[in-house]
Amino acid sequence: MIIQDKVAFVTGGAQGIGRAICKALLTKGAKVIIADINVTEGKSTASEFATEYADNVTFIECDVTNQESVEGIMPFFACPSYCASKYGIVGFTRSIAMSPDFDLHKVRMNCLCPDMVDTPMISRFSKEGEKKGFIIHYDHVKDAVKQPPLKPPAVADVFIDLVEDESKNGAALLIPRKGPPRDIEFPVYQ
Repeated sequence: MIIQDKVAFVTGGAQGIGRAICKALLTKGAKVIIADINVTEGKSTASEFATEYADNVTFIECDVTNQESVEGIMPFFACPSYCASKYGIVGFTRSIAMSPDFDLHKVRMNCLCPDMVDTPMISRFSKEGEKKGFIIHYDHVKDAVKQPPLKPPAVADVFIDLVEDESKNGAALLIPRKGPPRDIEFPVYQ
C-alpha cells in the first residue's frame, strides 16, 4: 500500500513503539492521529511532530485499556497472561484476515511480534514489576535477558515494510533482537 496521504490512527502513539510508528508514517506522508491515555506525552509528541509535519498530525485522548481485567490475572511468573494475549493476537489476526469482506474492500490484517523493546513500559516494569506482583522471580528473568532490547524505530521500520508489502495478509512477523524479522510459520493441516 502507498502510505502517502493515508490516515493512520495509532493507539499508544505518544511514546515507545507507537511514537516511532507515528514518526515513520509521517515521514512517508501519512496523516496521523496520535491516540493515547497519556495526555501530557500525547500533546507533547503531537506538538513536536507538528513543527515538521504541520497539520498532518493531531492528538486525541483515548483509553483502550481495562485495568481491572489486567490486574486480576497478572500475579504469575513472567506474566503468562501477557504471553497468552500475544498468542491470541496472532490467532485473531490470522482468522480475521480470512474475512471475505476484508478482501472485497482490500483490507489486510497483519501483526508484529517484537522481542523486548526499549520503551517506557519496560522501564516501569523493571522498577515496579516486583512490588506490584507482575513477576515473583524478577532476578531470574532479569538475568535471562542478556541481549540489548530493540529500539522503537527498528520496530517501526518493520511496520512500514509490512504495510507497504501488499502480498502480506494474515502475517505474523517475529522481530527478534538478533537477526532479521521473519514470518511466523504455521503448519497447514490437510
